[in-house]
Amino acid sequence: MAIATDTAFYAGPASTTSFRALFARLLEAPVITPLNSLRYNSQNSNLALHGLHPHYQHFLVNLPQLLGPALILLLRSLQPFTISKLKAVLANTQLASALTGTLILSLVPHQEPRFLIPCIPLLLTCVRLPTSEHWRRGFWICWAVFNVLMAVLMGVYHQGGVIPAQIAMPQVVRSANASNVTVFWWKTYPAPTYLVGAPPLDPVSNKSFNITTVPIMGLSEQGLKDMLLASNYAVDCVEESSPSSPSSAISLAAPLSAHLFDDRTADQAKSFLVREKEELPGGRILRFTKRYIYRRHVNLDDLDFADDGVFGTFGRVFGRAGLGVWRVCTDFRDT
Repeated sequence: MAIATDTAFYAGPASTTSFRALFARLLEAPVITPLNSLRYNSQNSNLALHGLHPHYQHFLVNLPQLLGPALILLLRSLQPFTISKLKAVLANTQLASALTGTLILSLVPHQEPRFLIPCIPLLLTCVRLPTSEHWRRGFWICWAVFNVLMAVLMGVYHQGGVIPAQIAMPQVVRSANASNVTVFWWKTYPAPTYLVGAPPLDPVSNKSFNITTVPIMGLSEQGLKDMLLASNYAVDCVEESSPSSPSSAISLAAPLSAHLFDDRTADQAKSFLVREKEELPGGRILRFTKRYIYRRHVNLDDLDFADDGVFGTFGRVFGRAGLGVWRVCTDFRDT
């Protein structure tokens, strides 16, 4: 029944006009969602669009992030690490199920904390509170502080600018005076497209213009530049500044903590240039013009401890908190 429902939903009305048409579609091209998920997640090229993580991410980063002080009690209950203790762990259905599930999920290089949510209740049932009243009180204080801090960080600041920016997007890109506006969302969660609402009106022609949302979360910085310079996306800055309304415009929504904005005061400067390789014809330049900044946005998916170090990473991610929207065009002038 699940396969038939998915097939009918994704095949469209043409294949569901009758039971016979649906049955024929089920025989020819059934939509088996778990199989499609397995196929998609087995391709690193697909997962790179969402971000790739090391295989230890779930165990060393995501579980501590979800369990907090409870993880210390859980590890303490497993000591000493002996053969008899290992047999006890394997005999514990909740603990064995949670650890096995986490291990299987660690085989996939795209690892987000939310994937482990089904494991958390199982692990919490294995936690034993300290027998000492002093240590028990200390644990509950740490547990309350940890959850309050994580609620503020993850509930308010982490990717907090995505929805406000998407709601404001029609007004943000209205100044482009273009009939078609493409907004690339880079190094941030894909924006919910339904929040854009009905196509807004062009203030010049009084006609509606289309906003196309393109998520490119896992694209490298060089890949982003190459894509913005591609002929099918590039918009000449001279064309944008002409009195006549251009047919298309490009905008980029990205966190201020991205390395693209290193050595630039991106939240204060109205515009800045990114010069490409000198061998490109005419010394092509990308011009970014600020249109929107939302401050309560922290991008925890862009942590780079290997290259920036611990303090450098936190200084970049938290010190340059915010989500910005820029108009992007290509300039061939040496300015």
